[in-house]
Amino acid sequence: MVADMNLQPTLNGHLITLRPLLNSDFEELFQCASDPLIRESGGALVIHDQKTGEMIGSSTFYDLREDEKSLVIGNTFLRRDRWGGLFNMEVKKLMINHALQYVDTL
Repeated sequence: MVADMNLQPTLNGHLITLRPLLNSDFEELFQCASDPLIRESGGALVIHDQKTGEMIGSSTFYDLREDEKSLVIGNTFLRRDRWGGLFNMEVKKLMINHALQYVDTL
């Protein structure tokens, strides 16, 4: 049943392990996110709430491949009080509509 789904499983692949995030992971995860190429990749965008003007997250266009006319949208995060679908849906809709003017594949 869907209601029984474990949203924080430990999953092992050939290259990686996914495991639940712990409070003790903050510093190491912060270091990963502090890589300047993530936020200075030329495709990083800040998300602001139109109503309040508050910064509520970020998303990124990356891996632009001109020869394949493709790119990736990802590294998206939103403040927790903006979770629930509408904000993320609009972020992706705006980014997808913009990108499809220039590429064929996302």
